Amino acid sequence: MNSRIIKLSKKATLKKGLLDEPRILIDFEQVESLNGRIIDFKNIVVELGSDRIEFGDCDFLTNKLRPYLGYTILNNPELKLIGTTEFIPFDIRNKKKTMPEYIRYLLLSTEYLEKSIFLMSGKEHPRITSIDILNIKIPLPKYSIQEQIVREIQQREVKSEKALEEVKRLRKKIDDLISEELSKIENNKE
Repeated sequence: MNSRIIKLSKKATLKKGLLDEPRILIDFEQVESLNGRIIDFKNIVVELGSDRIEFGDCDFLTNKLRPYLGYTILNNPELKLIGTTEFIPFDIRNKKKTMPEYIRYLLLSTEYLEKSIFLMSGKEHPRITSIDILNIKIPLPKYSIQEQIVREIQQREVKSEKALEEVKRLRKKIDDLISEELSKIENNKE
């Protein structure tokens, strides 16, 4: 990424205990692995069982714990999100030259996820450091090319999501048929 493109965002830690106001907590359970999509904004908390970070105004966050799992997310500052201290918040230095979405997709790319393993340290809880992320060299095409890349990926994500919904629908239909047949068998035993 190198520090000419992104920089660490200021990190504010919320200590364990009661909060001043209810907040949306984003832990790894609220993020779709490998896709970096927040899937649950309903995890509202009024008390913290452990320290958390405020996402603040950062542009995106990525996971330092097991980076190959792909929990890189875009921030939504209006929601005043908080989350696990295993997230590292970053800012884009110049948004006229670099799209946060483009960087997010780079950090979700197969290339990065596979290579991140070599940057981790620690056996029990392998992590990547922010310095290692800042030292990754990446291609930075013109902004218009970044827009095309992001648009193409988003279109593919929409198609993929529709296909997954169809699979869920068909799976439910199959489960209902199996349940119906098992019920008939049970009723015939009586």
